[in-house]
Amino acid sequence: MEKVHNIGIFCGASPNIPQNFLDEAYNLGKLLAQNKRTVVYGGSKYGAMGAIADGALSASGEVIGVFPQSITIAGTREIMHTHLTKLITVPDMHSRKMSIFNLSDAFITFPGGFGTMDETFEIITWKYLKMHKKPIIIYNYQNYYNGLIQLIDHFIDLGFANSSIKSLYHIVEDIDQLLNIFNINQISTIMA
Repeated sequence: MEKVHNIGIFCGASPNIPQNFLDEAYNLGKLLAQNKRTVVYGGSKYGAMGAIADGALSASGEVIGVFPQSITIAGTREIMHTHLTKLITVPDMHSRKMSIFNLSDAFITFPGGFGTMDETFEIITWKYLKMHKKPIIIYNYQNYYNGLIQLIDHFIDLGFANSSIKSLYHIVEDIDQLLNIFNINQISTIMA
């Protein structure tokens, strides 16, 4: 695998997720920064997005946020993170996805909602269409994506997708597996 420096992370901005998911997102951001990887993400200060950014920043890491001007959540403006290394403002969600794609050498899907699924399926589809060869990792933290894995198997079983689609991404269950994909030898126990 070529050297991966900028890692695009797809995850949610909901502030209502369980604390252990926020803690894991923070740890992921911190570990990436400790290993000199730049976090590229959606620019929010809330939810897993904010936790990943805060974790990376706590380790003096570089964090690039890509924030769409048009986004609203539950009728209120999503608040962008203001302490990032760089904040790029784009007009809309499509521009956000394109910017994250162009800035990233690889992608991690952390647990999230509909927006995260949109980003993940699009990046997998682009790889299937040979528009890129960048690594894609789905982080199945606490079995969060078991239903998604079953859904993809269902697509394949019914002939709506080719089984080769599974070769386009990796599924990992913990941070150590994720780090191994990027040839990072530091184990997550240093986080304590």
